[in-house]
Amino acid sequence: GVVFADAGGYGTSTNNTLDSYEEGTWTPVSPTVTFTGNTGHYTKIGNRVFIDASFVVPTTSSGVAFYIDGLPFAQNSAAPSAGLYVRYTTDTTFRTFYIPAGSRINVHNLGGLNTTLAQGSTYRYDISGTYQTDS
Repeated sequence: GVVFADAGGYGTSTNNTLDSYEEGTWTPVSPTVTFTGNTGHYTKIGNRVFIDASFVVPTTSSGVAFYIDGLPFAQNSAAPSAGLYVRYTTDTTFRTFYIPAGSRINVHNLGGLNTTLAQGSTYRYDISGTYQTDS
């Protein structure tokens, strides 16, 4: 692996080895509708996963909760929930994207309630963030 030498004065004086590094793509999907323009990338360094994704929620009147599946690695169930940054391309309503555990991103509104697919429909979302995995 890649070796990082300690600069001195910061922790131990031993070398640290980066044993796990991976880059790839992932596809954000919904369990109940088909996102369009859905693309994603990830970088995994050790137990940290950095992701970005872009997708459009199609026009729908579905009252089903807005979830995003397909993460490349499961969120560590012992780690705190991971929040994600979101840049709305067309949706001006505040939404929170977070991963409580597993491979699903939950989407909530400002009040902490589930956002429905109907509330998120017709909009494009660009998200990025990081989370911890034990994979």
